[in-house]
Amino acid sequence: MSVGANAVGKLAVGACEAGVSVGSIALTTPVAGKIHQRTGTTGTITVTGTYTGTPTTIEARLVEDGTSTPVSGFDWSTKVASPSGSAYSFSFTSAPQGGWYNVQVRHSNNTGVTATSGKVGVGVLIALTGQSNAYLWFRSRSTALTPNSLVRAFGIFGTWSVPNTAAMAGAIAFGNALATDLGIPVGVLDYAADSSYLHNYSSNSWLPITNAPYVAFKAGALTGLDGKLEAIVWVQGESDVIQNATQAQYYADLGTLFTAFRTDSGQSALPVVMVTLGRWLNDVRVTNTNIQDVRLAQVQKC
Repeated sequence: MSVGANAVGKLAVGACEAGVSVGSIALTTPVAGKIHQRTGTTGTITVTGTYTGTPTTIEARLVEDGTSTPVSGFDWSTKVASPSGSAYSFSFTSAPQGGWYNVQVRHSNNTGVTATSGKVGVGVLIALTGQSNAYLWFRSRSTALTPNSLVRAFGIFGTWSVPNTAAMAGAIAFGNALATDLGIPVGVLDYAADSSYLHNYSSNSWLPITNAPYVAFKAGALTGLDGKLEAIVWVQGESDVIQNATQAQYYADLGTLFTAFRTDSGQSALPVVMVTLGRWLNDVRVTNTNIQDVRLAQVQKC
């Protein structure tokens, strides 16, 4: 008789059958709600976990979320041929983009010892960078919109979650539009830094890339995920306007930053969406000339 619990993908199922030793298996990753960046129309889902007992091999499959229906081509197969040391890892390569899946793992010689992950997807990851205009997409802005079931938010707050309607109006509107258009999971990534500069005016500047805003972006959106993105959105400029940035300076700094984006993602053609400055008439610290210098640099870089 088997005994099990696997509600969130980190609970193991133990089995106790005549002549079979008791064991367990647990999933550490993928965490519930995680979206893996596609390459073309497929992606790689990385899986890690732990086990007890003596599995001959560790088998795994992908199923449609909430069902026992295998994703085509991803039914039970051996993923770890010689388990040892109580931990395991493997990947599903060429997993199709689409809806939500669950990862299931088990002992091959005691198939009652299983575990099931929360929902995981293959889709697109879009990183929001810049200053408050992007930062506030995720904070203190309510909306009557209902998040599309394919949309998740992730970022400097550290968890994959359904976007909060009480705070994430911008992220929800943006994610919903993409999910409706593409029909696949969309991760909207929160990596803007409030009141940040592009040029090296303070430690809250994106340049040099050893400063906090870029370090947090790289660690979270690149190293901490799949190492690649569908695109980056850059929404910034007001802070540099206040510092009287020239067109030439801002243009050169954009080049330095976007080169770093592409180098650190390993994507030489990674798209960067530029949101240019609008008119700004209510701040005595700036003039139309200041704003136009930065706006022209943004248009020039586009």
